[in-house]
Amino acid sequence: MPSLEKHDSPLPTTTVKWRFPSVHPEGRKYAVAVGAAALLAYVLHWQLVGWVLAGLTLARRVGSRYWEYALLGQAYPCYMLGRWDEAVAMRDALPEGRWEEMRIPFFGVACPGIQIAVNRGQLDEGERLVGMLADFGQSGDVQEQGVHYLGGAVVALAKREHEDALRLGERAFATLTFSGLTHEIVKEAFVVLVEAALALGDTATAEGAIARVEKLPVGRQPQFLRAQAARFRGRLAAARGDRAAAERGFKGAAALFREIACPFFMAVTELEHVELGGADDADRLLAEARGIFEELEAAPWLERCDAVVAGTARVPAEAT
Repeated sequence: MPSLEKHDSPLPTTTVKWRFPSVHPEGRKYAVAVGAAALLAYVLHWQLVGWVLAGLTLARRVGSRYWEYALLGQAYPCYMLGRWDEAVAMRDALPEGRWEEMRIPFFGVACPGIQIAVNRGQLDEGERLVGMLADFGQSGDVQEQGVHYLGGAVVALAKREHEDALRLGERAFATLTFSGLTHEIVKEAFVVLVEAALALGDTATAEGAIARVEKLPVGRQPQFLRAQAARFRGRLAAARGDRAAAERGFKGAAALFREIACPFFMAVTELEHVELGGADDADRLLAEARGIFEELEAAPWLERCDAVVAGTARVPAEAT
């Protein structure tokens, strides 16, 4: 069991660009207030990750372990913003040996942790984290079940076990009935199940999932899912040989990912655009994608960049 002492130190101070004044002895109420504001900001828009880190810093200052653990569970925004080291630090700051006492925070760090591990080529770590979610599969809580299925789907996709990835991805995506399309489980499950379907050549399933997003009014489509739908439309168009439609899909997806400050998937989109041979500015796109993957330490994706340069790149639907 991890020692609790290691959880007393804050995240690296370089991640926080401000300082708080001294806190009144009754400062716990301020921790609660800031924590609530941080969680509200997270729900409204994950780009406001600074509030989460601010609340975490204040909770630690006033000694509120409850709010410290609650806010440590909000790692998904850091994952999406490309602040992967911070997301990993938040996960590591939770005592794993006591996760049953803090199911909600652990729920919040597990899937970002699995995604980061897999996309850094740390498959053993991803499988270890999935193993910790085993009890969630038997839970009566639909969201906990969704986390269990999603974690398994992410690892199965990385192992190129596409049938399992599709099966588990569809089960995780089905939680949208209870959670809605804006929930992180549903958004990530959408990506995994479409990736798996394309890898299997099951375009009907892929098209069906994409259409489920596209049929919503634009104002109700999460921007992340709209960008992913455009990205997958680009890949489908490229497979048909429709270069113009592929170009629209990839460019639209990359622009949306850039707008919502989601660097990882922006780089993935740019790399796929280059891999499929339809990019007029391939050198620029590949250089930008490589720079992002290097910063994120995303080793498997750097290998794909190298394969493009070497002329041995695989079609994206067969990769991942």
